[in-house]
Amino acid sequence: MDIQGFLPPLITLTFSFVIANITNFTLEKLRQKVEKTETKLDDIILNALGKPLYILILVAGIYYAIHQTPYLVELINQNDANYQYRRFILTIFGTWVAATLAKNIVKEYGYEWASKTENVMDDRLVALADMSVMYIIWLVGIMISLKVIGYEITPLLTGMGIAGLALALAAQNVLSNVFGGVAITLDQLYKVGDRVEFGEVYG
Repeated sequence: MDIQGFLPPLITLTFSFVIANITNFTLEKLRQKVEKTETKLDDIILNALGKPLYILILVAGIYYAIHQTPYLVELINQNDANYQYRRFILTIFGTWVAATLAKNIVKEYGYEWASKTENVMDDRLVALADMSVMYIIWLVGIMISLKVIGYEITPLLTGMGIAGLALALAAQNVLSNVFGGVAITLDQLYKVGDRVEFGEVYG
């Protein structure tokens, strides 16, 4: 076995590890500086970039190390002729950053904006966005990532639709109560503190 053939991938892995830690250290120093500024946007951006960028550098190092490894390089080149795995990695990275950025923006600015309004609906919509925005972005990002590596997502979407329909039929009573509550909330028929009468119950 040619030991020298494994030196380039080992060097690449070591180099990527060093670069990742230098980048992480630099971002940490920048975070300490921007904490002193009045705006929150720079903190949000740095927090969204931190861990994803660190992982991206390490994964990129592994990716290029594999391309330098004997016995693996030919196999990888056959399956990665159009660099689809590279695009897959970048798509996941972009999705991670976008999801974290969106969630942090909702947390930092959404609740602050809602607290300044008298409408209770604003607080509930912001809370709903806080819970759902990250999952929506990740769902879209994963679909795009699968499409990038050649996976046909149409059957997956069809299966998700059938599963959703089956779940809706199985839990239609629960869902009807949920949507009824949403409708009442949106119509603003009642608010916290109001007294209502339902049948023989008043309170």
